[in-house]
Amino acid sequence: MRQSNVPKAAKKAAKKPAKKAAKKLVARSRAVKPAEPTNGSQPVTSQNEEVLGENTAPELTENNVMFLIGAGCSAAAGIKMANQMVEDIEQFVKDKKEWEKFSKLYYYLKSAILYSDGIGGNFKTTLNVERLVVVLTELGKKEQNIAYPFIGNWNTRLMEVAGKGFEDIESFQDLIKKQLFDWINIGDFSGAEYYSGFGRFKREFGYPIRIFSFNYDLCIETVLKDLNLELGFDPKTKGWLYSNFEPNSDKDIDIYLYKLHGSIDWERATHKGNVLEKRTGPGSGAELIFGTDAKLTSTDPYLYYVFEFRKYSLSEDCKLIIVIGYSFGDDYMNKLVAQALSASQQRNVLIIDKFNPDGLKQIFVSKYGVNGDQVKIWQRSADDFLRDDLSLKFIADYLPSSDESPF
Repeated sequence: MRQSNVPKAAKKAAKKPAKKAAKKLVARSRAVKPAEPTNGSQPVTSQNEEVLGENTAPELTENNVMFLIGAGCSAAAGIKMANQMVEDIEQFVKDKKEWEKFSKLYYYLKSAILYSDGIGGNFKTTLNVERLVVVLTELGKKEQNIAYPFIGNWNTRLMEVAGKGFEDIESFQDLIKKQLFDWINIGDFSGAEYYSGFGRFKREFGYPIRIFSFNYDLCIETVLKDLNLELGFDPKTKGWLYSNFEPNSDKDIDIYLYKLHGSIDWERATHKGNVLEKRTGPGSGAELIFGTDAKLTSTDPYLYYVFEFRKYSLSEDCKLIIVIGYSFGDDYMNKLVAQALSASQQRNVLIIDKFNPDGLKQIFVSKYGVNGDQVKIWQRSADDFLRDDLSLKFIADYLPSSDESPF
């Protein structure tokens, strides 16, 4: 990543004018409480238009805002969502020779998964590729599956379509994982330029920002390559070290990027003691957490990244967690977000979703028992939000507001 030649003293001085300009109207912004958004719409009144006019914004400090992004954040860049990948598989088993042999197995698995949902009264879910691979993984364990001693016999139809010794289970799973790389490795990142919104926000914010991402893709690394991104890898050895994320006055970082489930340009160097390394580019056999319900592993960097999310989300500095393109499908991370809200009434979550942010809010609030007033929504696609909306002025309406709040 680019190494800055600007003296640190000069960079620190550059932050002060923006903070001073914001400070002049902080008192006024306290006095006028923004109307609560309804139906995903941003509140706009004559009062807060005046308060949040040109060059006015709340005075924020380091780590007041953090980001959690999911697959929906990269959808506009051309990277398919999990349900779209299943749509491809539906077509592949009809049209592609390599896939046709698994058609009966796929149809059986899809029917069984949806049947299982229906028994529980859930008739609205659709199959996504990760759930499909999770089922394949569990079936592939055969006698080692924890439930096996309680099963009288495998389903007769499963025995017919799974191949001898369940060999087609493993082969189908491998084929999907191989295709996963092609789905994610888009090559052309021209459609991902909206990610530059993070860079624009960083410059306005004046402090490093922390992005926790569930995504395997390279959109952020590619679009923001001119910024100082901290990914945890030593530029000389290419190996990952947790110490690269530790505070260091000698490093001038723009964005800390935590890839919670791996990346298509990571690999394990088994000949070096299983050290995680960053490749010069994407490649097959990449280090990814995919196709397992156990997303929280005891190995680094994943365990460390979860610890970092916990640490910063529970910090007194954290006032707003902005969630973009994430459907709240990972229970362990959802619990950490809920814990952060429960720990302080002076902390909010803002859900950015194009289709149904209110639905996501209701599911999250009801399942994890959080205060609904701390969960804000904005109905907007990720690309439009990053391109047009993300700014200090915008997030002012979603920060905690009370007599005790510093905002």
